[in-house]
Amino acid sequence: MRNLFRSKLRHTDWRERLRAVRDPKLNDPEGLADLARHDEHDAVRLAAVERLTDPALLIKLSQEIQAAVVRRAVVSKLNDDDLLLSITKSDHDVGVRAIAAARLSGSAALFEIAKSHRDAGIRLSAVERLPNESLLVEVARDATDPEVRRCAVERLADPALLADLVKTHPDSAVRAAAVRRITTAPILTDIALTHPDADVRAAAVAQLSEEPHLADIAREAEDVGVRRLAVEKLSAPATLANIARDDSSEAVRLAALANPNIAESHLLVEIVNTDSSGAVRQAALERLSDPSLLCEVATGSAELSQRLSALERLTDPELLARVVRAADDPTVRSNAVIRSEDPELLGRIARDDGDENVRAAAASNHWLADEEVLSKIARTDSAAAVRLVAIERISRPETLAEIARSDQAANVRAAAMAKLAMFARGGLPPEWDDLARGADPATLSAALCEIARNHEDWAVRLAAVKKLEDPEMLAEIARGDHDADVREAAVRNHALGDQNVLTEIAQKDEDRDVRVAAVKRLTDQEVLAEIARTDGGRRVRLAATERLIDPIVLAEVAENDSDALVRKAAIRNPALQDSHVLALVAQNDVNRDVSKLVIEKLLDQAALLEVVRGSQDWQVRVAAVEKLTDEAILAAVADIEIGLLLRKSVVERVRDEALLARMAMADIQMIVDDAAVRMAVRKLSTQSRLAEVARGANHPEMRRLAVQKITDDALLASLARQAENAETRRSAVERLNDHQVLAEIAKQDDDPGVRAAAQQRLGASTRS
Repeated sequence: MRNLFRSKLRHTDWRERLRAVRDPKLNDPEGLADLARHDEHDAVRLAAVERLTDPALLIKLSQEIQAAVVRRAVVSKLNDDDLLLSITKSDHDVGVRAIAAARLSGSAALFEIAKSHRDAGIRLSAVERLPNESLLVEVARDATDPEVRRCAVERLADPALLADLVKTHPDSAVRAAAVRRITTAPILTDIALTHPDADVRAAAVAQLSEEPHLADIAREAEDVGVRRLAVEKLSAPATLANIARDDSSEAVRLAALANPNIAESHLLVEIVNTDSSGAVRQAALERLSDPSLLCEVATGSAELSQRLSALERLTDPELLARVVRAADDPTVRSNAVIRSEDPELLGRIARDDGDENVRAAAASNHWLADEEVLSKIARTDSAAAVRLVAIERISRPETLAEIARSDQAANVRAAAMAKLAMFARGGLPPEWDDLARGADPATLSAALCEIARNHEDWAVRLAAVKKLEDPEMLAEIARGDHDADVREAAVRNHALGDQNVLTEIAQKDEDRDVRVAAVKRLTDQEVLAEIARTDGGRRVRLAATERLIDPIVLAEVAENDSDALVRKAAIRNPALQDSHVLALVAQNDVNRDVSKLVIEKLLDQAALLEVVRGSQDWQVRVAAVEKLTDEAILAAVADIEIGLLLRKSVVERVRDEALLARMAMADIQMIVDDAAVRMAVRKLSTQSRLAEVARGANHPEMRRLAVQKITDDALLASLARQAENAETRRSAVERLNDHQVLAEIAKQDDDPGVRAAAQQRLGASTRS
C-alpha cells in the first residue's frame, strides 16, 4: 500500500499528486516531507505540510524549505517558543516572522519582541498579547516605538501604575494615553491641578465627571484652560455664578456664562454692572430673561448699550415706569418713555422732566393724547425741539395759529403753519375730522397765504401752495416765487384757471418744467401753436403739440420740428389724419422711427403706395408693404423696380394668381436673388397658371418648379409636345403617364435628352 501511494506521490500530473496527499489512508511522513521540500506545485507542497504532525520533522522543514509560502504553513504548526522566537527574529520573510510571533505564548518572548523587534506590526501584536502588567509598564517606559508605548499603556488597568507613568514618562502621548485609562477621581484631580503638561491636565479634566472635584479644579487650577474645561462640565448653578463673577480670566468667566446650567440671579446683574470685560457683561445680560432683573440692569450702573438692550426686552408697564423714574441716564429714560403706555406718567414726564430729550420722547408717544397737556407744552416748553414735537400732536387750528404768529423760534412758527396747511384741505387723520370741520376757514386761508408768500423754507412754501385755493395768491406765486418747484406747484393748482396768467408763464418763465406745467393747463390754440413752433425747450413744444387740435399746425410740426420726439407727438395726435401729409413725412423724415410711426398710423392704401415709391429707406418701404392688403396696390408695387425683401413681402400678401404668375415670369438674372419668385411659383395652385409659367418664365428654375406642381396629364402632354424649351419638355415628360404621348415623343422630339427621358419613362412603366 505504501508503495502504491509512493507511486502516486510521484505522478507526473500535480492534480493526481494532490489527490494522493489528501487521501486519509496515506501514512508516509517522509514522502510528504519530500513533497513539501521539492514538489513544483505550491498546492501540493501546502497540502503535504497540512498532513504533517511530527514536531521534529516540522522543525527540520522550517529550517530547510526556502519557499516563503510553504515555510509560513510549516511555522503555523510549530509550538516551540525558542524556535518560534528565533524565526520571529531572523526569518527573511515578514509573513513568516508574523506567523511565528503570533504562535508565541511565553511572556518573556513576547516582551522581548514587543521592545525590540524590527517590524512595527509584530511589535504591536506582541504588546496586545502580553498578559503581565509589570512587563507592559516596562514596554511603556522603554520601547522606542511611540505606538508600541501607547498600546502598552492602553492595556494597563492599575491606577497606581498609570499615575506613575503620567508623572514620570517623558513622552506626552504616553502620559495622555495613561490619563485616559485612569478613572479614580482623586488621582485625576491631582493630575489636573499639578501636572506640568497642559495636555495631560486637560486630559485629566476630560476624564472627570464628579462635581466636587470639577469645582475644586475650576476654582484652584492655575491653568486658565484647565479651569475653563472644568467650568464647561459643571452643573451646579451657584458654583457657576460665583466663578462667572470672581474668576480672574475672561475666558473662564465666559465659559461659566455659556454653561446651560447657570441660573438667573442677582449675581448676573452684578456681573452686567461691574465686570471689566464688555464681552462678559454682554454674555451675562444675554442670560437674563427675568423682567425684574432686566429692570435692575436698565436702572443700574452698566454701560449705556447694555442698559438699553435690557430695556428693549421689558414690556411690563410698572417696570417701565420704574425705569423712567429711577434711571439717571436721559437716553435710558427717553427709551423707556417711548415704550410706555401710561398717559398719566407720560404727561407728567412731558411737563416736568429736566431733560428736553426725555420731554420730547414723552410728547411724541401716541398714548399721550391729552390736548390740553400737548397745547401747554407747545406754547410754553423752554426747548424748541419739544415744542416742535408737541405741535405735531396738536389738532386745534386756533392753537396752531397762535403759535404760528407768536412763537419766538422761526422753525416752530413754520411747523405750526405747515400743520395748519394740512387743515385747509382735509389733511387731518380721520379721528380729527370733527375738529377740522370746526376750524375757522378765514384763519386757515390767511395762514396758508402767509406761509406760501413768506416762509423761508421752500419745502414749507411748496406744501402751502398745494393747499391754497386763492387764485390771486396763486397767480402772484406762479409769477414771482424764486423757487421753480413752488412756481410749478402754483401753476398745477386747479384753483389757478386764468388763461392770461397761464399764457404769460408758458411763454416767459425761465424754467422749462414750469412752462410745461402751464402749457398743460392752456386751451388757447393760437398760443399753443406759437409755443409749438417757437419755444426753445423740446419738452415745452412737445406738451403744446399734444394739446393742439389744428391739423395744419400739426402737419407743420410733423414736417419741420427739429426734434424727433416732438414730430412723433404731432403724428400721434389724433387731430392729424391727412394721409397725404403723413405719407410725405414717412418718405422724407430723416429719422426711421418717425417714418415707421407714420406707417403704423396710415391705413390709406394709396398713401402707403406713395411711401413705397418715394422713400429711400428700404426698411420704411418694407414696413409700408407689410400694411398693404389691396391686390391692385400690390400689383402696382410689383411693377416697381424693387429689391428682394420688398418683392418677397409683396408675394407674401398677393392672392391673385394672375399677378403671382406674372411675378414668377419676371426677367431675373440670378435665381439665387429670387426667393420671392420661387415663393410666387409655390403659391400658385391653378394648373393653367402653372402651365403659363412653365412655358413663359425666363429662368429654367422657375419653369421646372412650375412643371413639378402640374398634375393635369393633358397640360403635361401639351408641355411635353409643344414647349419651346427642351428642358421644360423633359421636365414634363418625367411627370407624364400617357404611354402614347411618351412613345410619340421618344420617336419625334428633336432633342436627344427629351427622347431619352421619354424612353426611360416608358421602360420604367413597362417594368412596373
